[in-house]
Amino acid sequence: MACTWIDVDSRIIRARLSGVLTGSDLEEIRHRTAQAIARFGSVRCLFFLDDFRGWQSGDDWADVSFQEKHDAEMERIAIVGADEWRDEVLAFMAAPLRTTDIRYFDAPQSERADAWLRG
Repeated sequence: MACTWIDVDSRIIRARLSGVLTGSDLEEIRHRTAQAIARFGSVRCLFFLDDFRGWQSGDDWADVSFQEKHDAEMERIAIVGADEWRDEVLAFMAAPLRTTDIRYFDAPQSERADAWLRG
């Protein structure tokens, strides 16, 4: 997977994700998010899914220790992508079970996602 970091030097982390997400990609996202939390105290995240193709099979996706440790410092997460991925991405993020407010926006709604994230 290609992960292009747009902004990790502020309270709002922005990244563009494309291709197939791997366990090592997720670890990098977690690492950079933890660094921003250490620096700013709390963060908001905006992830753009471009040509997203899901998750690599065989990787261990059950580890929720990052969420357990950092959900209180993650104020909001906005995900912008194709509507076809909405349900799977929100399930992957365990959105209904987390204290972090997580919302999915269709690709044409990127400005709305950014406004919600800042709100």
